[in-house]
Amino acid sequence: METIIPVTTTPGAKSLKVNLFAQRMIDDCYCPEAKVTLKQGLALTETTAQQLFSKAFADCDTAQR
Repeated sequence: METIIPVTTTPGAKSLKVNLFAQRMIDDCYCPEAKVTLKQGLALTETTAQQLFSKAFADCDTAQR
């Protein structure tokens, strides 16, 4: 989330705990099929980071993300 809403002159996603909001919305609002699609997309993001940069997505710098 910090990649999408970084710290600037205002707080970023991490300090605002946007991840907790997103998780609640996914749990409460996504149908089972959408949850599977989201998980597959996150797995593909991780696989792609490993293939391109030989490291986890979370370990990539801003430009790589």
